[in-house]
Amino acid sequence: MREFNFCNTSPLVAIGLLAFGCSDAPAPASTSAAQAAMQVVEVVTPTLANFEKTLTVVGIVEPLQSVEVMPLESGFIADFLVDEGDAVQKGDVLVRLENPILNREKQALEVEADVANKALQRLTQAMKGAAGLIPAADLEQAEATFARTSAALSVVNDRLAFLNVTAPFDGVIAARYLHPGAVVENGQLSADQMPLLSLVQCKSLRIRLPFPERDASFLNRGDSVTLYFPDLERTVSTRIGRLASEINNMEHTLDALVDWKQPACDLRPGMYVEGAVFGNSQADVLSVPTAVRFERDGLSLAYIVVDGVVKEIALKVIAEDKTRLAIQGAGIDATTQFITAGRGLVSVGDRTQVKRAS
Repeated sequence: MREFNFCNTSPLVAIGLLAFGCSDAPAPASTSAAQAAMQVVEVVTPTLANFEKTLTVVGIVEPLQSVEVMPLESGFIADFLVDEGDAVQKGDVLVRLENPILNREKQALEVEADVANKALQRLTQAMKGAAGLIPAADLEQAEATFARTSAALSVVNDRLAFLNVTAPFDGVIAARYLHPGAVVENGQLSADQMPLLSLVQCKSLRIRLPFPERDASFLNRGDSVTLYFPDLERTVSTRIGRLASEINNMEHTLDALVDWKQPACDLRPGMYVEGAVFGNSQADVLSVPTAVRFERDGLSLAYIVVDGVVKEIALKVIAEDKTRLAIQGAGIDATTQFITAGRGLVSVGDRTQVKRAS
């Protein structure tokens, strides 16, 4: 069969065929080719769902009271009567100190007080037998001397009593820092004095639950909270006793505090606890998968696609569970396209193609 070559026709025919072209050069890129070059992302649209707020965090058990036990008198450690882990009662002697210098001061003052007392007694008897012969000033001087030595002796006795270091409240010894034979100074006078012991209260505890800042509006004093102690495999129900006065700027959390009393020291300071707050049901609210959310500077954000262009919006999360978020926000409705996959491949302002997430 004879092949017809349009490009070898007469000039007039060739001019007429220019619109179709006789060149071997490629045609300009088509619209479909440009679309093929766009990044494809997966999107979802919100659905209506019912939510019950469930906020779960890991917290820690803290002592309601704790103290570093300091000596109130100088001396050397003669004996520790307790050690780490021992339970003690208020007033129990924890450490015995000795101070030979104070003992000698006491002996000297006892002699002075005895002499002053005898002198006062003799003068008193003499005045009874010879009224008017002994000046009243002598009696007053004797009384003052006896009172002064008695007061000095009382001070030394108080200082000697401080050599027995006692527990200021019921609790458990958390740490021991020194050993028998160590010389210590009065903790009120020496800023460099190391504590003898650390004492923590174990029957009155505080449970600290650090909830994310974004959930702060959901928390209220008196809300029900379920506590689970993994170490003891124990679950208890109670209520939030108080909320911290401010947000922790380093962690972006708000602490919910639960004060807990127990008859025995089963729960120990330092134990971890899982706290879950329930309530504030939300019905028929817009819901999206948790995968649409990312955070920056403590804010919940999401990428959406509007007319083929990627945009960033702020999310107001009003409730959530492990897989979905209940959201609110200006311009968000059931047709809003949220990016769930491919977010890291696009930037705000990029044109993109979308496909429904499976």
